[in-house]
Amino acid sequence: MALQHFENEFLTIDLVDEPGCVLKLDVIATPKTIAEAHKQAMTAVRKEVSLPGFRKGRVPEGLLNTHFAKAIEQEWKDHTLNISFQKALELTEKKPIKASADKIKSQIKSFKGHNESAEISFQFESFPIVPAFEITDLALTLPEAKPVLDEDVEDVITTSLHSSATWNEVTDRPAEKGDFIRLDMVQINREDTPIFSDRRLVIEDKKMAPWLMSMVIGLKPGETREGASVPAESLDNGTVDKELQSLFNPIPYRVTLKAIETPVLPALDDDFAKKLGATDVENMRSTMRKQLQAQKDHDHRTALIEAIENALFDKYVFDLPASLVNKDTASFENSKAQVLEAQGNLTEEEIKQHKQLIHDLAAKESRKRLILYYLLNDFNLRHHIIVSHDDLNKKLSQLLSHIPEEMVSQVVSSLNEEFYGAILSETVIEKGLDYIAAKLLAA
Repeated sequence: MALQHFENEFLTIDLVDEPGCVLKLDVIATPKTIAEAHKQAMTAVRKEVSLPGFRKGRVPEGLLNTHFAKAIEQEWKDHTLNISFQKALELTEKKPIKASADKIKSQIKSFKGHNESAEISFQFESFPIVPAFEITDLALTLPEAKPVLDEDVEDVITTSLHSSATWNEVTDRPAEKGDFIRLDMVQINREDTPIFSDRRLVIEDKKMAPWLMSMVIGLKPGETREGASVPAESLDNGTVDKELQSLFNPIPYRVTLKAIETPVLPALDDDFAKKLGATDVENMRSTMRKQLQAQKDHDHRTALIEAIENALFDKYVFDLPASLVNKDTASFENSKAQVLEAQGNLTEEEIKQHKQLIHDLAAKESRKRLILYYLLNDFNLRHHIIVSHDDLNKKLSQLLSHIPEEMVSQVVSSLNEEFYGAILSETVIEKGLDYIAAKLLAA
């Protein structure tokens, strides 16, 4: 806890900075402040009262003191609190965060009246002290930009050829690695939930999860096998915390092999290229290479932005308003519990058993988003990076695009100030990260 002292003609302040951006101010309001508060109190009471022979707002001060002493004293104390608080904010250059504006605690410890000082205490959450950084301050190991290889282009061409292939069924042997198959898949539960039906898949590494591969290899057309997922072998686990995924339960499935197939590919010639919108085969290859390069550039930029995020979060540690951390933590806890239920096959009781881990992961995520917001908001302001209405509308449109069209108007009508604040926060972060990434890529 750091103690700071401030003093001017109106106030003397001892300020204690506590964890969670909580500030405690012990304030002595000087007689000059008390006199100013008394003047405002008299004006406020005079506006509201009247006496026989005097209209509202015209009662002399002597009669006010005689007939409305209690009202004056209460107004006097209220104005002393208000004036002292505003002057304390000016003197200390502190500002309560908006979310905690209704949680400002104030108390008059001593109030003696005219020509005397008053002792007052205030407590509130303030904005954090945010360190200023520049791009050159970041210790970054830049992710490697991967070029498009000839084999990458040929893989895409092969996939395109398969999409136009005719298929012959194989009936005299079981499925083996390298085969194309058509498969039904059902999650085994009370109602046996269908996952997909008659889907064409290829039994190859990087294109089929190892646990599913082990289930289908050896099956003949028409045969069924039951097994379970192995979460650690998932091919799509990049969006889930590793610690969270480690809690996943296996999910029981039933697969039915509908058919084993071999493709009869069309000729790779200019006619085929034209069906894909190209002028000839070489033009098709060139177009595919450009598309692959665009995707690799996007992936490289995404990896770079993630590296920037981690570098900022690792380097800059500063205190955050506890109420904001707690609020966002609760939101992240809910989303992680939903992931465990939907993807991890955990029961409500099992989720409760991991409550502390879920909370810790959510709190870390909350702190990371808040740190990024405060760092990048300050960075953006110093570099004149403006978040425009168009930026916010674009972000809102992106979010609404995932909602069924018939529900959009209902969702929009229910959006509150907190939601728009979250959109602003995310947009501030994105614009700052994009700017830094662009500078690093251009260097």
